[in-house]
Amino acid sequence: MNMPAGFFLDDTGDVAVMKEYGSIMTWANKDTHYNDSAKVKFADIKRADAFLLAYAKAYGHEIVTQEKANPEKKSNIPIPDAANKIGKINTLTIYELLTKHAKPTFLFKP
Repeated sequence: MNMPAGFFLDDTGDVAVMKEYGSIMTWANKDTHYNDSAKVKFADIKRADAFLLAYAKAYGHEIVTQEKANPEKKSNIPIPDAANKIGKINTLTIYELLTKHAKPTFLFKP
């Protein structure tokens, strides 16, 4: 499937995003709560989580995710938990997004 031009953000070419990405990778590496396999998975450049967090932090965006916060989890770094620990990144579920921005007809109004 071909995606339209501009569908994907140029995160690696964005200095502000890459600065935040570096900070996020430093945080993840130093965090003593998560096990090493969780950190390796989080740092995998084929996974979007760290880039989403970096983009959101750089530009003040919210992240919509179906992941639930699970502060006790050590084998994975859920986006809501990372956002809480990193700070200044808000996450919400699709249902929270629709409640906040859509009418009962699901007409989205940002």
